Parts: sequence; structure tokens; C-alpha cells
Amino acid sequence: MEIFLVLLTSMASRHPVALFFLLFFKVAAFLIYLFCTTFANPPFVLIFIICILLFAFDFWTVKNVSGRLLVGLRWWNEVKPDGASTWNFESATDRSRYTHADSTFFWVSLVATPVVWVLMSVLAIFKPTWLMLCLAGVILSGTNLIGYLKCKKDARKNVTQFLTQQGLRLATSTLLNQADSTAPSSAPPAAPPTAPSANPFDQV
Repeated sequence: MEIFLVLLTSMASRHPVALFFLLFFKVAAFLIYLFCTTFANPPFVLIFIICILLFAFDFWTVKNVSGRLLVGLRWWNEVKPDGASTWNFESATDRSRYTHADSTFFWVSLVATPVVWVLMSVLAIFKPTWLMLCLAGVILSGTNLIGYLKCKKDARKNVTQFLTQQGLRLATSTLLNQADSTAPSSAPPAAPPTAPSANPFDQV
């Protein structure tokens, strides 16, 4: 693990621990599934429980930790008392705190994970028990992907609205300044100069 963290740090990652766990649960679940379905025949219930736990750990970590630290995004779904479901999004305003390496690893792993489990589901189409496990991976990883895509879209919309407001404010300020500079002066005309009063000492 220490070697892997050093490698991530050398790749300009500002959060190597978060990046490690972003990949660890995904890779562990896939390798366990691949090994058990290809080279071994362990009890299905045991492997199912281990993989489901890894899926759940990965889902929680990506949703609550990795996205916030690596790309400055966070989403959650809230169910109101009337049963309506609403998506909520948060995004960081200072993008300079996030590196290209962290962002690339995050989005590539986020997209690749449901794709891999969809392929595994196709290969397990005639094995209902393993298919059920693969579909669990598709659902959990796919939910995170959808949530972060919506969150990224919402962040871009907020940035666009902010830039539009700033542009309109700047244009309005410029027009007002130009109008003030071209308007005729309304100051009263200057009074004609008056003759200097006689100095009483000159009259002596």
C-alpha cells in the first residue's frame, strides 16, 4: 500500500489516500469476482456478501469522500415527507485546489466501473446467481455515475450564470460611465473676475 501511495503522490495527486481508496474497493471486488468465477469454486454466499460489502464501501466512499476531495463535487438524494425525491448538488468555487491527475483518475474510474460490470453481467447471463451480483455492481456504480454527471452539469450551469451576471454587470457599468462622460456639464457658469480690492496701505 505504501508503494502505491508513493506512486500516486509522484503523479501530482494532492489526495493520494482518497485516490487509493477510490480504486481499492473497485479493483478488489472485480478481482475477487473474477478469481472465484474462473479459477475457484468457493461458497457463493460468502463471495456474494464480500462483494456486496465492497460495492457498498465503494459507493459510500465515492459519494461522500472521493468526489469532494478529488473534483470538488458532492451530490445526495433527499426524499421529502410527501414522497417526492429531489437531487441536491454542491460544487467548489475554487478549482485551483484540484489537480488534473486526481480529476482524470476519478472520472475514468467512475465511468469504467459500471461498464465493466455490465460486461460481466452479459457474460453471466446464463448464471442467475452471479448475474444478480453483477447487477448489484451495475446499480451502485451506475447511481454514482448518474449523480456526479448531474452534479457536474449543475456546476457548469452555475458557472455560466455567474459569468453571465458578471458580464451584464460590467457592461451596464461601462455604459453608465460612458453616459456620464459624454453628458453636458450642468455646473453654473463661472462668475467674471472682479477687480482686486484696494489695499489700504497703498492709499496712505
